[in-house]
Amino acid sequence: MKKLLTFTSAVFLCFIFSGCPYESKVPLDKAKEKINQNLLGTWNEEHFEFKISKLNEFTYLLWGRDKFTNEIEDTVAAYITTLNGITFLNVYDYNPDGVPEKYHLYKMEMNGDKQVKIFPVTDDIKNEFSTSDSLKIFIVGNMKHDGFFEEPWILTRIK
Repeated sequence: MKKLLTFTSAVFLCFIFSGCPYESKVPLDKAKEKINQNLLGTWNEEHFEFKISKLNEFTYLLWGRDKFTNEIEDTVAAYITTLNGITFLNVYDYNPDGVPEKYHLYKMEMNGDKQVKIFPVTDDIKNEFSTSDSLKIFIVGNMKHDGFFEEPWILTRIK
């Protein structure tokens, strides 16, 4: 059952953020940046509508609804890490009783409080990292290269 939930969550992440991003066993950092209140609320995308709420001082909860099937998708959690002025999301399957097994990484750009662009980190990366420090060094050293990020998913605020 756990594998099915993990698979379903991975598929949801791929659809919700328009492509499967790089998957890591470690996050970019621990959750230590306070949440941005401007991200809380209901957001719209071509295929999904989803809500972002506050899990705690540093972490968001996201759940989506497929606009075509009206099905509610799995809940994921996310938190922000800033590297050299660039905002990244560390996204993982939410399990209140467990430790995340993997993280998906995205660059995030806010345009005021009405629009957010989410750029998946390419899944073409074949490197695996055992520490957040080594992952950060790799990301900072490569994030300016063409193709490091996939095309953005654009969210607009509903309320």
